[in-house]
Amino acid sequence: MKKIVNTAVAVLLAGFSIFVKAMPQKEVWYIGSKLGWSHFYNTDEHYGMYLSNDGNTYKNTSSNNFFFGFQANPNIGFEFNYDVLGSVAYGGHKIVGEFRPYDFNATFKLSYPIFGYLDVYARIGGMLWYATSDQIKISNDNFLENSDSGLYPYPLIAGGLEYFIHKNVALRLDLQWINIIGNKYTLGSQPRNGLLSVGFSYIFNPHDLPRSIYTYKKTPLYKDVKHFNLQADILFKFNDFALTNEGEQVLDKLYDQLEDLDRSTDLIIVGFTDKIGSHKYNQQLSNKRAKSVLNYLVSKGIYSDRMSINSNGKSHSITKSNCDNIKERKSIIECLAPDRRVEINIKNNINNNLKDILDY
Repeated sequence: MKKIVNTAVAVLLAGFSIFVKAMPQKEVWYIGSKLGWSHFYNTDEHYGMYLSNDGNTYKNTSSNNFFFGFQANPNIGFEFNYDVLGSVAYGGHKIVGEFRPYDFNATFKLSYPIFGYLDVYARIGGMLWYATSDQIKISNDNFLENSDSGLYPYPLIAGGLEYFIHKNVALRLDLQWINIIGNKYTLGSQPRNGLLSVGFSYIFNPHDLPRSIYTYKKTPLYKDVKHFNLQADILFKFNDFALTNEGEQVLDKLYDQLEDLDRSTDLIIVGFTDKIGSHKYNQQLSNKRAKSVLNYLVSKGIYSDRMSINSNGKSHSITKSNCDNIKERKSIIECLAPDRRVEINIKNNINNNLKDILDY
């Protein structure tokens, strides 16, 4: 059994190492703790030398937990949990005893934003268990005590809600199910367990936190705001909304200037296209490009409630009719380049040196 446990731990750690190395370099680490309510099922089935309880069985108990994890991007993370699952207490007239289980699990954590600062998540992975069991037969003081450990034979499944109350702190509601825990032949019992817990996590290096907080708002353009123009041909490939490496570098420079702004500062991100294509298509493309810029700035650590988007499609052309007489497609695309842009409008005071960084 010890060999199995050691092998399982090695596999879990190796998988975690491979996972971390394969992820983009925007990782963030966090630690946390939970308290909860633990309920056991199938507690009155006993095996071997352990006798059936002849009185009350206490199936509800408190639990506590410690966890730490690695968040690779807004949707994917990896998490270790250590759970003290409480105990099953037997209080019979002739038989008394207690079953005390623990678990250590390593899971992938898959998150999805619901709205604002609230995520729903699922955890799926593997688990190691450890348990002790004792029983006393009062009539002759016959005492049994055993301990055992093993690898959980099923995928561990858990899920819950996570709410970010601060860039460093998140609250969590977690529900976990364990189909069997223990070995009935060595411990005399093999119950099931459901665990409902609440807790919090502390996030390290929050400026690099890839938060899954995407709040998209349609907002009219402000007047009398500072205005900066990002050329779409630098941010994106033609007819695409995925940021290029050069585009990310431009936004990194923007973030360096924005990270210390007051929370009252509003950023309005506006997407534009050229006139090539239908109105509907260009409206959708400009919207996706504005969202891409917003998502990247959120992933760097800027609160999403400070930003909103607006998509203007091919309206508000800069080139006007200057390109109307050009027939060759490549030349038209080059001529219309100024129309393909993302504008950043900042409603508050900000250092004017942003103009040198953003206006290409």
